[in-house]
Amino acid sequence: MSEAVFLSYSRADRLYAEKLAAFLEAAGVEVWWDFELRAGDRFVNEIETRIEASAAFIVLLSTSSVDSKWVQRELHYADAQGKEIVPLLLEECRTPFLTAGLHYEDVRGGIMPSAKFIHRLPRTRFSPDQSIIDRFTRATRSITDRLHNQLEQGEAVFQGETPDWLLTLSAAANVSIDATSVPSIDGPLDGSFWHTPMATIYLQTLRAAVARGVVVRRIFIFDDPQLAADETFLQICSAQHDNHISVKVLTAEMTADVDIGSIPDFVLFDDSIGHVESLVPGVAGTKLVRATLHTSPARVHELRRTFDGLWEAAAEIQLQPPL
Repeated sequence: MSEAVFLSYSRADRLYAEKLAAFLEAAGVEVWWDFELRAGDRFVNEIETRIEASAAFIVLLSTSSVDSKWVQRELHYADAQGKEIVPLLLEECRTPFLTAGLHYEDVRGGIMPSAKFIHRLPRTRFSPDQSIIDRFTRATRSITDRLHNQLEQGEAVFQGETPDWLLTLSAAANVSIDATSVPSIDGPLDGSFWHTPMATIYLQTLRAAVARGVVVRRIFIFDDPQLAADETFLQICSAQHDNHISVKVLTAEMTADVDIGSIPDFVLFDDSIGHVESLVPGVAGTKLVRATLHTSPARVHELRRTFDGLWEAAAEIQLQPPL
């Protein structure tokens, strides 16, 4: 039997499931959880095998999960295998028959479970003597393994901004880096990503890419055409130029065929992998950034076609020559 626990959740609860998995892995608990890409019977055997080998079965209880045929199927199979079922109550919902009478951990509001919950997990490798560095690197290795498996399926998703992905991919590119920048992700001009220390590192990484022959282009996209002449924006563009990045600007008045607000924030690396950031609902009306890596040829081709069309429609940015 493995020391890993199996996490069963509904697609609607993926945001919390991802945070929970990272939380448990950092505490030394190996988690099998990323089975969202269920595209047929070929995944059924893997899911059954993982449940059979797991040390415990954690199920997220929510209105979505109790109506999910996959969650209920996994729950019934875990019970048939005699696995310890460990419920987490994510929101008020009717209790499935197989969890009736079981003690559950209350995580309503999206909180993480208690240390007592972690210690009750069977065969956990959590140790109070383990350093935070050990726990962090172990969790990172697990995330990297999961990332590799996801990319082999054509898509990897991360809830949150991913500077490490951007820096690593930029350093690995050999041919081209084509990007769009939209205000909903970058933030307002006077407090945007481009004013952060991470942006400085990012630009240095792109400059190094240009030095080894990579073509780097970026399109800044605004709904308000006046922002294209904003002094702060021109300073951002100047920094791009200083690092040998070709930049253009696209505003709503430049293209009647495209809804500016629908253009995604993405980076396409070597026409092989696309990094897309979007906003998803968070807690109490907030918005969170979700990053997705795309490797499927159809999605990569779509991003290439999108960028080429936007680049053609966009305008060169007129910068004042230095005095």
